Amino acid sequence: MQKRAARWFSILLVGVLVSARAEDGADASAQNESRKAFFENVKALCGKKFEGATEFPPDTEHPLAGRKLIISVEQCGEQEIRIPLQAGEDKSRTWILTLSPKGLLLKHDHRH
Repeated sequence: MQKRAARWFSILLVGVLVSARAEDGADASAQNESRKAFFENVKALCGKKFEGATEFPPDTEHPLAGRKLIISVEQCGEQEIRIPLQAGEDKSRTWILTLSPKGLLLKHDHRH
């Protein structure tokens, strides 16, 4: 169940970013409502943790290959949600989802 949830969450994040680009011709108000609704849906997951595993890459030397992945939806503010991504013992990555008047922004913060 948790693996499905993590996979669903990753697919959903990618899907919303792609669909946001496809809405270029849509009404600005409708775009803003859609983005805010997505942000609020992710925010509703605050405090939840999801576990999964990599299905790729086939390169066994890749830093994510064969590692257990864990995401935790944390630090949920009005305009920003931080989602740490743990790959095995490596806790150096965080996804940052930001809602602004210009749209949604997904950043990847990677600290060594």
